[in-house]
Amino acid sequence: PHENKTYLAVGSMKTLMLNVSLFNAGDDAFETALHVMLPTGLYFVKILDLEEKQINCEVTDNSGVVKLDCNVGYIYVDHLSRIDISFLLDVSSLSRAEEDLNITVHATCENEGEMDALKHNKVTLAIPLKYEVMLTVHGFVNPTSFVYGPTDENEPENCMAEKMNFTFHVINTGNSMAPNVSVEIMVPNSFIPQTDKLFNILDVQPTTGECHFKTYQRECALERPKGAMETLKGIFTFLSKTDKRLLYCIKADPHCLSFLCNFGKMESGKEASVHIQLEGRPSILEMAGFFKRQYKSVLQEENRRDSWSYINSKSNNDD
Repeated sequence: PHENKTYLAVGSMKTLMLNVSLFNAGDDAFETALHVMLPTGLYFVKILDLEEKQINCEVTDNSGVVKLDCNVGYIYVDHLSRIDISFLLDVSSLSRAEEDLNITVHATCENEGEMDALKHNKVTLAIPLKYEVMLTVHGFVNPTSFVYGPTDENEPENCMAEKMNFTFHVINTGNSMAPNVSVEIMVPNSFIPQTDKLFNILDVQPTTGECHFKTYQRECALERPKGAMETLKGIFTFLSKTDKRLLYCIKADPHCLSFLCNFGKMESGKEASVHIQLEGRPSILEMAGFFKRQYKSVLQEENRRDSWSYINSKSNNDD
């Protein structure tokens, strides 16, 4: 390949250079011919520096299989002479990296004797096919911030009226088709060390393919009443920590929601999306509802991923 790779990148490479070196180690070879068999998907363009070569080729195409029959030299090829030939091939029609490409080159001449005794006159070149995939992922959350917690301390604590909408986009920005594309989305679902679930899953909709996730019953009431000691313990826990709490997920985190979405194959330039709608449970209010607090997304610079920050809605200037 032109880019000096050991494989052919499907979609990103348009031409392939086949360099053939023909060496006559015996007597003068009369009416020397070179036969090149190209697999389906490869097409002959030209021979480089043809005017300097003593070669003339006839091209035949039989159901997509291209064969080159080339006469080399004038009457004969000299003893101990070498001829280098470069064939420019078109590979732009290749779209799938399934089996390797096999190019067969066979040299013959009229005075070569028994064909079975000539072991070095034929060679098969195998060229691996690979995908060069580049995927980008970006996402949005709506609303970007909101205030939660009852406006009145006597107001019953139910699920949050305002829903959280996440949208994630996966784009194939590479030149090759991307096979078996999937994306895993993880959303923090607990205030550790407490393990109560923070969210109800309302809807998960991919634009293509399907998403897999663990479902559970929607709840909009507290699982248990809070006693006075538990309330004081919760207040002490929050007052003893900083105003910000960054929630994040680790691999196979049992305290996070996990959505695995399979999009299948994606052609170059194509995009697939998944929309997730969540609902805040009363457990959010149970854990942090002693204050009116603001929820918003911030960027965690250390690992460049979206985390959540829970911040007092009270400004720094307030007493």
